[in-house]
Amino acid sequence: MAAKFLALAAVILGHASAESSGMSQMVSIKKLLAQVDNQTPEDAVMNLVLSKAEAAFGATPFGTSVKKIVDMIDKEMFPKVLEGHKADQTELNDLAALLKKCGSTKSVMIAIAEKSKTKYLKFSPLHKTCRTGEAGLYTTKQECYEELSDRKKIMDLKCKIYANIDAKLGNQNSNRQIVKKGGSEATETYLNRLSQTFCGSNGGCGAKCGSPQCGFRCTFQCAKIACEKATKTMRHGHSNAKKSKSNTTTR
Repeated sequence: MAAKFLALAAVILGHASAESSGMSQMVSIKKLLAQVDNQTPEDAVMNLVLSKAEAAFGATPFGTSVKKIVDMIDKEMFPKVLEGHKADQTELNDLAALLKKCGSTKSVMIAIAEKSKTKYLKFSPLHKTCRTGEAGLYTTKQECYEELSDRKKIMDLKCKIYANIDAKLGNQNSNRQIVKKGGSEATETYLNRLSQTFCGSNGGCGAKCGSPQCGFRCTFQCAKIACEKATKTMRHGHSNAKKSKSNTTTR
């Protein structure tokens, strides 16, 4: 601001030299400046330009120019400077308020975080233990379902074999051809053939499934028992898998 006033004084002096070259005007200026020797340059220029310029230079040929400059400063420059200062100050106040609010929010959130941190430090080890247990239960569940899938495949295969044997041995047309006696077939041969076919060798006693001694009844019973056993095993596996799933869900 002081630099602007000094520049203004220089303009005034230069303008004065341009409008009047007389020694009387220069003497008047020097006298005016001598009156403010005890003031700082900024205060001297301010007093000369803003408050005393018109009175000091009113009797000189450049008094009108000084008045125009003073009016320009008072009516145009200062209002704009003050307006800009006010706008800057308002913005600074708003930013300061936001910064203060940000600090308050930060303090509140830190306090909340500290409470959560305490809970975290307390329950974190328990949570890790729980997760380890869950991982074990999940692995067990997956193994149960894999085993259940294998058991179901075995059950489907055994029961399909049983269904095929049931259909084959229960076919009346096929059995009718079997029990039909050949024209030249001796009675003993015929009876032995029927006995071996339906009952197996040696009457089927103690015959192993799939062996030559296992006749129709033995074959049928073997397939039926195998299907029932596979079904029971599969149901047991299904129960275990369901229980394993329940354990992982309830945790």
